Amino acid sequence: MITIPAVPHPRCPATRLCNTLKSRYATSFESEPAVVRASGARLWLAFFILILCGYLAGYNVGKVSAALPHIRADLDISLFLAGSVASSYSMAAMLLAVVIGLFVSSVGAVSGVFIGLVLTGFAGAIGATAGSYAQLISGRVAEGIGYILLAISIPVLIAKVTSEQSRPVAMGIWGTFMPGGVALSMLVALIVQNGWAEQWRPLWWFTCLLAVACVALMVLFVLPVLKSIDSSTATSAAAVSKPALYASVAERDPLLLAVSFMLYSMFFVTLVTYLPSVLAETSDVQLQAATRITVFAALFNIAGNLLGGWLIGTGVRLKTLLTTALIGASLFASAVFLEELSVEIRIVCGLLACLSGGILPASVFASISGFVPVKKAGLLLGVVFQALGTGQVAGPVLLAVLVEQTGNWRWGSVYFICLGFVSAVVLGFFQRQKSKA
Repeated sequence: MITIPAVPHPRCPATRLCNTLKSRYATSFESEPAVVRASGARLWLAFFILILCGYLAGYNVGKVSAALPHIRADLDISLFLAGSVASSYSMAAMLLAVVIGLFVSSVGAVSGVFIGLVLTGFAGAIGATAGSYAQLISGRVAEGIGYILLAISIPVLIAKVTSEQSRPVAMGIWGTFMPGGVALSMLVALIVQNGWAEQWRPLWWFTCLLAVACVALMVLFVLPVLKSIDSSTATSAAAVSKPALYASVAERDPLLLAVSFMLYSMFFVTLVTYLPSVLAETSDVQLQAATRITVFAALFNIAGNLLGGWLIGTGVRLKTLLTTALIGASLFASAVFLEELSVEIRIVCGLLACLSGGILPASVFASISGFVPVKKAGLLLGVVFQALGTGQVAGPVLLAVLVEQTGNWRWGSVYFICLGFVSAVVLGFFQRQKSKA
């Protein structure tokens, strides 16, 4: 709690001001050390700039999907290697997310965001000038490190600029960073396809431009807001000890929460990566039209995120939301790869899969505070994103192996049905009855 010292002369204007501030904000400082100085408009602006920085991370996830056929043709690589281009982005998360989470806790979330943005911009330039598969992979891994820095740091800053009451909804909106970024990448891809046919490098140059814009916006608008925020660091740090944080992360439900996020990433990243290709190769849908459909799929996923944030805020059981998201998404996605179905039905099933699956990220982010205080959630977020990265790496590669070995996209249905079965088994062990958003 921040204590405002009294001035010994009660009629002094400074004394009256201090006592007024003390009486008005003392309770707020106890429960919410985050926001008392910045105006509501400035806080909202800072919040949406942070969301934009997250969309940059999501953009880098999705840009490979639309570019995949052109990358294969330009660099003369197989479907397996092309799938590794998509999944290598998440290699850093799979291997380093917990370490990066501890690093962010050490240097601070603000530094984590800036390091992530700068690294992402440089990595985009490496990919844009790539003349070989190895150089492209190197750029993607560097982008992945920037991605995990942003994904772990931004929720901590969102917790600073939001109140306890608005935080569940804010975290639900933050959960849209991946599908929102994917939708942005598809829109940029459509512009590129119209202006530069069969080109993929402009998508990487856009990464550089967006990273520079985000750095400028952070410096101009977010940093002043964060500097105006009075936070009781000592009190927050003392509230939860490190052993208590480690113990809370090591419990069954937090670990199952991370595993469920891994299964979600195996669904979503795999589906949006190959959706344009599977529609173009197994139906009369042109690649450009298939890219537009993938944009709508990402928008449906955003709608699912917002729905999940609202449902978790109303107290719906977390286990119910996770089960609905994972099993529903897997079943709908399995129909996308059945060539016996009409292309219209397959497209609708793809949209419904993204809508259903979108419930999960918002539910996870909004319920983080049920396991550990949001401002001390770096370790748990690191565990969650390490699981997320594992799924992003494994999913596209696994499906590519199945399709290449069989020569048939129908095996995508088997992949997603198995994913739904594993999800049902995993969530059967989940014990948390209600969310604690």
